Amino acid sequence: MRITGKGMRVGSFGRLLAALAAVVVCGASTGCGGGSKGCGGSSTRSGYIGSSDRVWSPKGTYADVYQFTACDNQDVTISMSSSAFDTYVILALKSDATTYYVLDFDDDSGSGLNSQLTYRVTNGVTYSIIATTAMSGHTGSYDLEVSGAAKDLASARPTTGGVLPIDPRSPATPTSSQATKRADAAKSDRGGSQDAPAPTGTDEPCTR
Repeated sequence: MRITGKGMRVGSFGRLLAALAAVVVCGASTGCGGGSKGCGGSSTRSGYIGSSDRVWSPKGTYADVYQFTACDNQDVTISMSSSAFDTYVILALKSDATTYYVLDFDDDSGSGLNSQLTYRVTNGVTYSIIATTAMSGHTGSYDLEVSGAAKDLASARPTTGGVLPIDPRSPATPTSSQATKRADAAKSDRGGSQDAPAPTGTDEPCTR
């Protein structure tokens, strides 16, 4: 199922162009922009995906959403593991208050049925992680680990209810028919696309 979402406002489009200028210029450089002191390391969160969680619209699966801020122009590795279900992890930007522009996703690149992806992030940009399941209707506990140039990993409000729609401009579109296919188009454009939105509608972070 493909969700078209809503168009961006003019103000959001202006912020998009400003953010893209930094991504295009600095995205391929390891020193551009300057990293924060203490940047790097690893953060782990444990969670539970249940029937009261939000629904990731392309797959119809229950999902939790997290945020982190890139603290350097380096790689970030995101790993999701569970003994209860086949995991599926998505990296995205917020197009607006509700819509997600997918950058990359993974099903089974980790051990067994666990997920893992690596993506070159841009210093100072806030990214969203959608932690979900490969098959609809599945629930259970999981662990999420983010390592590399990331800081301030936190779950994002609201934590329950509602639908998580995908931006139709996304170069990577994780649907049920693509459950094991990597986002090759997104990975070939690490610096970001001219159509990529700025993260202007980030959720309110919280800890749990």
